[in-house]
Amino acid sequence: MGALVDSSKGERITKQTSLSQAYDDMRLFGLVNQISGYDTRRVGQAPTPAIYGMNFIALNTAEKDSSGGISRDASGNEVVSPLMAGALAHVDESFRQILGDVRGFGQGNKTLVILTSHNGNNPRVGAATQLPSDFLTTPLAQDGIGVKQITADDSALVWLNDQSQTAKAAADIAAIDPDIIDGVLSGDALLAAGFGDPASDSRAPDLVVKFKAGNLIGNGKLSEHGGFGEDDTHIALLVGGDGLGRICRD
Repeated sequence: MGALVDSSKGERITKQTSLSQAYDDMRLFGLVNQISGYDTRRVGQAPTPAIYGMNFIALNTAEKDSSGGISRDASGNEVVSPLMAGALAHVDESFRQILGDVRGFGQGNKTLVILTSHNGNNPRVGAATQLPSDFLTTPLAQDGIGVKQITADDSALVWLNDQSQTAKAAADIAAIDPDIIDGVLSGDALLAAGFGDPASDSRAPDLVVKFKAGNLIGNGKLSEHGGFGEDDTHIALLVGGDGLGRICRD
């Protein structure tokens, strides 16, 4: 299976597709063991769980990789990169194995299969505009506003040193570039979006910055997730199973 982290190159499983696939394979091994009546490591037999679950990360890695993603040719047709096509094929084969084992161990007629994603990536096709890491912090610093922490991809969560400067910071960010900034959530708008109250919860950011589609705080990635756009939030949901008709009738 190979190493999940190559310390000599500083490579991590979420940065290299081959390592992501190895990590997926490791968890697939545990899931298959559960389906077949063993514990996750296949050390001994164990009761079959009522609910199975796992996720695959390699496709996400391949879509963001500078050598991966989806582009358009001169005619406007979508072209899937070889790296991403390989990741898709790997997930397809893994999912085929899961379904085959569920059926092979007599669980097909009593298992509801749900295939979905917890996020999409923005942009789905093409490469995002890479914004500099100080895109938000420099304008704030120039206005005397200190940032305690910022988490940013194709949106940004901002914690301020001084919460009394929240309104001023929101106005400063909104004025940076209207072609990039799609809005700033703070105060009541932040609460309405379900982020919690930063006045009483240190986990809640003071500001949430929305970027327009196709922009992200750059790390050399083609795309990223975490924003509010259609590419981030519009995802597929597939439900099926050999016994689905019986379940619906019941």
